[in-house]
Amino acid sequence: QGMCAYQCKLELPFTCFKLHAPQTAYDEGLLSIAMLEQKVSAKWQHALSDATAAVQYDAFFDTNIAFWVQSLDEYIAHWQASTPDLEYFGIEWSWSEAINADIDSTSTTTVYSILVHSPSSAAMFEFISFAKPSTALYAAVRWTTSELPRATFRLQRDGYPWHREDAATIVPVRISHAVADVDAMRDFYSNVLFATELYSAAAAVDDDEGAQAKTVFMGLSGTRIELQFVERAESATYGSFTVKLLQDLLMETHDSIIVSPYCGQDRWMDNHYAYSTWAIPDLMDKVYDALVENDVKYKVSLSNYDRASVYGKAQLDKIGFDGEFTYGLWIVEPDGQAIQMHGLLSKSGIAKWASFSDPQWCLNECDNGLVAGTVDPSRVYVDDEEYAETVLAATVLLNMKHIASDTQYVVEVVLGAVCVSLMIGALYYCLSRFRQRKHENDEEEYIAL
Repeated sequence: QGMCAYQCKLELPFTCFKLHAPQTAYDEGLLSIAMLEQKVSAKWQHALSDATAAVQYDAFFDTNIAFWVQSLDEYIAHWQASTPDLEYFGIEWSWSEAINADIDSTSTTTVYSILVHSPSSAAMFEFISFAKPSTALYAAVRWTTSELPRATFRLQRDGYPWHREDAATIVPVRISHAVADVDAMRDFYSNVLFATELYSAAAAVDDDEGAQAKTVFMGLSGTRIELQFVERAESATYGSFTVKLLQDLLMETHDSIIVSPYCGQDRWMDNHYAYSTWAIPDLMDKVYDALVENDVKYKVSLSNYDRASVYGKAQLDKIGFDGEFTYGLWIVEPDGQAIQMHGLLSKSGIAKWASFSDPQWCLNECDNGLVAGTVDPSRVYVDDEEYAETVLAATVLLNMKHIASDTQYVVEVVLGAVCVSLMIGALYYCLSRFRQRKHENDEEEYIAL
């Protein structure tokens, strides 16, 4: 409500899935949100800069959320007429091995995706369809190809989006992250969150050094939206701001600010997906034990039952919940991104130390005398490209000042020489006149004698 934060929330038709964009006052740590938005926007501008060349796919584009849609036509037509102009391009990829699903088409194995960037932000959305856009709209889009699959639909085999009884036209299917180490993500989700590996693949050579692009799809218990993690060569991005650099900045921010499971929260924890586990017995207890055992950074919070969503209350009522509050776990992934996990914990003592989350998202002081940490100001990210341009501009300005100073010095020397010459000339004139006058006086005295 604007007391401490703002948010924009969107609920999709046909599902209870929601998107929200929070703007909080939490500490941003080593990297500002605005800086990441600037960097992602610059990568999009570079990727689409040459209209006559192929789209230059960037590693950062792998961080997005995907929706299956019946047809891309209405979306493309809408984006063409949108204000401000959206940035987007098409991706053609094959479904045959990765998906292996009952698809109502036998004429082609090609899947059509449109990746969209919201201007001046880091938000990206992908729309996936098995139907090729109409001829005119297809021609209006710039297309590239991908060897890696961009969805598998394996968590929706009991009801694929294209077989739903409600004839849904849009369904969320996948959340994807660009990561520096796909194997670390696989291990984390398998051993800490007890997720199932759905599919993995590697593409051909991704850069001149022989690196491969790799991906893994993971499925969390009780969910229908799969998680994808994609690792590309560190050089597969525009500029010096890499996926690895982003990960390091976020991890150091979390490590510095979250001083204990009960104290510290930074703004990058707003960049998360939520996972509700109320209806999955003992899962949150298992995850909690795994977090402690694997030394994972996390924070515990409490939420009043009255503040639960309609869906949340329905799930709690289904299991006969009669308590006053539920638990939340803010979990930091190895890539620096966060997960907000809702559920129940049976561990004794946690409720004594954990604080209640603020309904207005205000930053509360830590309880029990704890104090949140801060980052080292000397390690705050400084934009290399902007710094180089600033140094260049400063150098040019300094050189101009030196040139101006040298010019001024020459002018002063010349003026000094002129002044000295004038003084010498005046002195010489005066001496000449004195000698001439003295000579005339001598002659007058001689004549008188």
